[in-house]
This record gives sequence, structure tokens and C-alpha cells, in this order.
Amino acid sequence: MTDLRTRTHQPAGLDLPPDMVRRLIEDTYGIRPSALHFFSAELATVCRVETPSGPLGFKAQRADSVDPAVFAWQAEVQAHAAAAGLPAPTPIAAATTGHLTTTAHVADETVLLQLYTWRDGMPLSRVLPDQRVAREVGRTAARLSVALAPLAPPPGDTGHMWELSRAADTIRRVLPDVADAQIAALARAAADRFEAELAGLSALPHQVVHHDLHDSNLLVAQTRAEWIVSGMLDFGDAVWGARVAELAVTAAYVARHGSDPLGAIADVCGGWRDAAPLSESEMLAVLPGALTRLAVNAAVWASRARGARAEYARERAVGSTRALAALSGIPTMRLVDLVAAL
Repeated sequence: MTDLRTRTHQPAGLDLPPDMVRRLIEDTYGIRPSALHFFSAELATVCRVETPSGPLGFKAQRADSVDPAVFAWQAEVQAHAAAAGLPAPTPIAAATTGHLTTTAHVADETVLLQLYTWRDGMPLSRVLPDQRVAREVGRTAARLSVALAPLAPPPGDTGHMWELSRAADTIRRVLPDVADAQIAALARAAADRFEAELAGLSALPHQVVHHDLHDSNLLVAQTRAEWIVSGMLDFGDAVWGARVAELAVTAAYVARHGSDPLGAIADVCGGWRDAAPLSESEMLAVLPGALTRLAVNAAVWASRARGARAEYARERAVGSTRALAALSGIPTMRLVDLVAAL
């Protein structure tokens, strides 16, 4: 089992230059990019790849930042979701190996590679989610949960600092590096509440979960009649965990937008309930789970407010402290009653 102490510190990111990315794509996939557009990422080099046949997505990550077997398993999970009709990018097999993930050597490092189809849409972070959007997000997260339920556990340790079951420990480990007193106090209170109310998390139903449907990993698009979820990105945090974690994490990020965080969480729960089961015990776990995820987000990024990826850290934490402050102290039964009234 990986020592959690080595997983709660920030591993080195990977910033490959454009000429290296072009060469890796050409050599590994037999595709010649016409242009590359790079995106900020926590650990990986991520970009949109323009090709004569249409855009693709590319991801490269250091092999020492993730178990290669787990990286390959996560690609299989993503492929399964796409095949089930979910708006997940479809991984593309390497021409050199026929596998959905492969390795390459860059200088003295081994790098893991993945290429996948492109999903169009606007990040949820740029939309003010109303009740319809929040419920559609909940329904889509539930459909993903149902699709992933039959899958077997991963072949290795997928544990990471963002995992809901380890959230209180993650908060306490990063608190010494959090200079903002408000964030530190809110995060500490959330960790205390997690330990008081979610002691039975391990007894709830478990399955494969995406575990990171945040507001930049969810893309939305507007049709003539409604908003739809058009993309579910980045399966790099997929784990075997509590089923309700999918709902709690998703709801937490929707709650960062708008003036009514609790109402947003209730709407996401209502959408989930339209498409998948939600037991009474799981319903009681949603609010403390969402609070804890917001606290982890705020505390982790506050602890990384300096350094090479400081700007990325600030972007990832937008809205978390405000939502956390608004939700702190609200009894769990208030959310339960709101959802029951929907």
C-alpha cells in the first residue's frame, strides 16, 4: 500500500515543449498534428491536438506520479464510460502497441501517454448553473455511476489525496502550510464534521467512481430546449470508493456557483435520484461529504499558493471558500428535507 504521506505532497508536474509533444504523437500514434493548444493541469501536459480529421486530446504524465497499471485501468474505465453512451472522450489505441495507454522515454524519464477523442462544450465553471443545469449534472453523474457499477476494482493502489475517505487526513496534513486563517478554520471544522458524521463511510456501497467531476471536468452545451452535459473529462482520479462520493464531489463543485450553495446541492441530488438509487444512509453522507471536498479543495490549493503552479492553484480554488462558509453549520437533515420536497 502506498504511504499516504508521499501522496499528499505535490509531485512534480510535467511540462513538455510543443516540439516534443508533436514528435511523441507522430511516433506513437502515426498522427501528424497541425496545431497544439495547451491547457493548465496539476501534474500532466495536456493539450488539444488539431488534425486533418478533427481535434483530439493528448495527455502525458510522469510514470513516477502514478502506477502505470492504474493509469491503464483508468483509460479502460474511461473507454467503458464512452461505450456506455456517456459523454466521455474515447481513448485511442497507440499505433505502436495497440494499447489505450503507452510509455515513452523523454530524456531520462519514463512518460505515460494517452490520446483520446475531443469533446466540445463549455466548462461548467463558466456557466451559472440554474436548477435545470444542476439537475442535469446530477442525472449525468448518476448515469455514469450506473455504467461503472459492474466494473472490477483496479489492479493496484489508486489512493490519492483527493479521495473522499482520506479527506480529513489530507486536510490535517496540509493545514500547517495554509496561511489564510479563514480557510484554515473552515477546513479544520469540516474535517471534524467529516470524522463525526462519516465514520460509517466504509460501510456504504462501493464501486468504481470517477471521483473528480469538478466544474472544469464537466462540459455543458445548450441545445434549443435545454442544457446538456457534453463532456466528462479526466478519469485520472478514478478509484474504488464509496458510491456516494461521486454525488458528493459533483455537488460540491456545483455549489461553488450562484447564491444558494445548499439549493444547488439539493438540485444535484434531485437529478441523481432521477437516474440512480440513493439510500437513506447515502443521503445523510452527501452534505458532510460535499463540505469536506470543498474544504480539501480550499486547503490544498491554499497550501500551494506559492511556486511554479501558483496561478493554477488559485484558479482551482475559486468559489470554494465562499461556498464552504455558506454551508458550514447547516444541519444534514436540512438538505435531506430539501431533497425530499423536490
